[in-house]
Amino acid sequence: MRINVISDRVSNRLNYVFEYLFSDFEDIQMVVSDRAEPERGDLIISYGRSNMDGARMYIPPSDFLKPGFFSGKEEDFLPDWNHIVDRVEKGCYHLKADLPGIVFFFLSRMEEYHFSSSDYLERFCATDSILNRKGLADIAVVDRMKNRWNALLIQICPELSLRPAKPTILASCDIDVLYAYHGKSFLKILAGGLRELIQWDLNAFSVRMQYLFGRSQDPFFSFHYLLNLSESLDVRLKAFILCPHLIEFSEDRGGEQLSEFADHKLRKLFGKMDVGLHPSVSAADNVEKISLEKEKLEMLLQVNLTKSRQHYLRMRFPDTYRALLKAGIKEDFSMGFHDGVGFRAGTSRPFYWYDLEREKTTDLLVHPLVLMDVALKNHMDLKPRDAKEKIRILIKEIKETNGNFSYLWHNSSISGPGKWNEWISVLEFMVEELLISYDFQGDLPDS
Repeated sequence: MRINVISDRVSNRLNYVFEYLFSDFEDIQMVVSDRAEPERGDLIISYGRSNMDGARMYIPPSDFLKPGFFSGKEEDFLPDWNHIVDRVEKGCYHLKADLPGIVFFFLSRMEEYHFSSSDYLERFCATDSILNRKGLADIAVVDRMKNRWNALLIQICPELSLRPAKPTILASCDIDVLYAYHGKSFLKILAGGLRELIQWDLNAFSVRMQYLFGRSQDPFFSFHYLLNLSESLDVRLKAFILCPHLIEFSEDRGGEQLSEFADHKLRKLFGKMDVGLHPSVSAADNVEKISLEKEKLEMLLQVNLTKSRQHYLRMRFPDTYRALLKAGIKEDFSMGFHDGVGFRAGTSRPFYWYDLEREKTTDLLVHPLVLMDVALKNHMDLKPRDAKEKIRILIKEIKETNGNFSYLWHNSSISGPGKWNEWISVLEFMVEELLISYDFQGDLPDS
């Protein structure tokens, strides 16, 4: 079937968002034009041109799809996605608001251009998000609007058919540091234990002593357990590895270990994972530094890298994504909050990045991140019980919207110092909930 989108505002933005909105349908041909030249049987959608003969849907235009338009202000533009139709006249469904424009606003990350950050790494925070300010951080608003759009189109034109869809899972791990103690001298490990005793951190002291006297492995080397968890979910674990070229920020120091310990056994272990680059804090939007780190990691592990996630989720639009593309990265997994959970771009589903300043669709595929361990514990300051409830809400939302539950759990957050031992129950709860909600038959591995 051919679908004609007719508008006096034809632009790259218009093409991008309608391609996205029709991406769930099978066997269609979409044409965006300023001239109405329909063929018999075409579905005609009018964007901004009222009272057009033969149109089955009319969409009132907004400024979001106007080339060159940026908005950094909070506006009351979110419609009720369950009731997007204003009225039906002569067989034409008139929408209440510019649904394509609103979808474009979120996917293009318009609100992240020209904003002022209070974060020490100049990151976009959950509190900066319009969705968070409206109390919708846990709602995949783009997915809900797209699902309602799909249902309306099938109501208008029953001949349309949707591709089969079901919720999916993306399990990932960021490797900021390989080991907590391995490679350090006996005296250095013991000195750290004395500090923990002085601070009365008995849990951290116990973990350290168990390793020191050979009763347990290094607590950060938890990769086999993380692999077993992902296998129980029937997905391949993605691992993003920090490999700084130079240490300019203290946050990057842990990545120095890889050069020292990269060997055949480590390469074999990472060969069981889908490995990606973890650009350092200093390389955040610098193409030369990202390229050097990519080349270094490729050499150490003997892999070809096309996937990436920013260390500390530090990125800035449009510089970071442009730098990744120039460095040969095809997929990015950084689209999540460092200080919260939920849907930074309003969706849990992958989408291609649109460069607002250059007004063009790029080849960079963006995979949203829904949940990160550090955000729950350190930034949101949740107790394990409250974190489990938050996870349950997110799993329910993604299942209802046929989305992608993408989680990040660091290898250093399994049983290491800093009370992370209390959080293994949260990780296992999440996997159990996913097994139940997604009707998997797998079992949890032993911790």
